[in-house]
Amino acid sequence: MLFRSEGTGLLTATIDGTSATLAFTVTPGALAAIRLDGSRADLTSGGTRTFTVVGLDAAGNVVDLAGETITVAAGDSDSGSVAISGLASAGLGVAFDVTGGSRGSVLLTATRDPGAAGELTATAGFDVIPGDPILAISLAAGELTSGTTWTVGVSAADAAGDSIDLTNATVGLAAGGTSVGTVAIGTGVPGTSWTFPVLGVTEGSVVLVATLDGRSAEAGLTVVPGTLDRITIAASATSIVVGSELILTVAGLDGAGNRVALDAATVSVTCGDTGGFDPVGAPTQSGALVTVTAQGAVAGDYACTASLGSMTASTSVSVTEPLSVGPTRTTSAPTSSRSRTSTRSASALSVTGSVAALAAVFPVGRPALAP
Repeated sequence: MLFRSEGTGLLTATIDGTSATLAFTVTPGALAAIRLDGSRADLTSGGTRTFTVVGLDAAGNVVDLAGETITVAAGDSDSGSVAISGLASAGLGVAFDVTGGSRGSVLLTATRDPGAAGELTATAGFDVIPGDPILAISLAAGELTSGTTWTVGVSAADAAGDSIDLTNATVGLAAGGTSVGTVAIGTGVPGTSWTFPVLGVTEGSVVLVATLDGRSAEAGLTVVPGTLDRITIAASATSIVVGSELILTVAGLDGAGNRVALDAATVSVTCGDTGGFDPVGAPTQSGALVTVTAQGAVAGDYACTASLGSMTASTSVSVTEPLSVGPTRTTSAPTSSRSRTSTRSASALSVTGSVAALAAVFPVGRPALAP
């Protein structure tokens, strides 16, 4: 009698109405084969699943693999790759984890006593497919000059670094909320990797944020001033009195209004052409700016002009005479209802040449009374 499946049983023998029973237990036989249990479905790159090596006897009963030497490898694959980890006993078998790597087909091979006369093998095949996309932004450099346009690329790859085609995806690119500078981002062009035109505008740091199906990636750049487009001049006051000083500040700007550093040696400043300001100091470097100190000499309205090559800028300034203030006028309190003493400044008006003018307006004398 041959018993195959492990477990307990009961034999009953009957002769002429008399029976007898015998209980027995079938145990697994010698290890005759191994099997790999685990899903053969596609495994995404970066995804993990568990396989178990199971020992079998000749009848297919499970045999405890404790004490057996088991190895696992991925070989004979079609460019696919996996990472194998955590090989350890699990119940009667041996379990291990497999993490998807590069896309392609993979063949796992488990071996008992590799190289020995009693070597046993089992295999499991499946495909590694692209996993969740990981976005990346490619920049030409760290600094974008204002007025210059870059082509910024947005690509995607899975956990193994295999590129993912974005032709049929919807990718966005925008400046993040932490940006200080500004850029102008044009319409993206679809492809395996998307491309976006990005124009530098206002100087400062900019954080670009690419988005795809709820996923995002960031990259930083700095917008720096472009080439000098124009100069400006500003006065510390629009009006000063003769003898007072005025500070004139000259600044350089690019096409977007970003400040461009100037060299004092290349800047000249003039204020009028009639000596209204004297002296006019030499241009002085003040960081990215150029300053000039001028002293008002003659009252009048003047234009102060800064020049740098073919560029000019002007501002209007008035120089005035100091205000003339006469002696204090005092009046004594009256000593009676009919008498009062007054003291007036004789210098408040120039007497010479003024009496005649006043007489012409206000004739001296009083009008005759009507009869």
